[in-house]
Amino acid sequence: PEWSPYAYALGNPMKFVDPNGKWANDANAQWFIEFARQDIGKPYSEVDCSQLVDNALSEMANDGTRTAANDNLEGQISAGGLLQASEKGNDNGLVQLEYSSDNVQVGDLLVTGSHVEIVSGVNKDGTVQTVGASDKQQKVVERKPFNVNDPKRSPFGNKIPVIVRINEKKQEPEDEKIDQK
Repeated sequence: PEWSPYAYALGNPMKFVDPNGKWANDANAQWFIEFARQDIGKPYSEVDCSQLVDNALSEMANDGTRTAANDNLEGQISAGGLLQASEKGNDNGLVQLEYSSDNVQVGDLLVTGSHVEIVSGVNKDGTVQTVGASDKQQKVVERKPFNVNDPKRSPFGNKIPVIVRINEKKQEPEDEKIDQK
């Protein structure tokens, strides 16, 4: 039929885990974070919070992993744009979830109307670590664990972000599928 053993885990089950056939989770989330970490230390004038996400998605695409989010948002990512796109549902590869320490996963985006960060760690005590562009430090940083509900430590201040999850691989159009007879 249309299933191919090479579609599982992006054709590389030694490197990737693909538990639900949507986004090769854990491995891709880590890969996404590693691409974002390449911008750590760059000045805010070169890489703002939206550009950080766009850079990481673009680097993943250049390395062979495109998501539906790439096709719908590439080069146009902004915190507000991510919120609008994720409100539309999963058609564009993004899903918006209410923030809860039980919901958040590594690789998720935490977004308010004006700021976005990439979750790089989720701890048992409910704190998260993120990679983001800090306007205070004027550069891209990986933050120490913080509680999103603590406005003194959270990069979002008094605002509680929503979770935007990238959870869908780009689907091949029907005419591009190879018949595996």
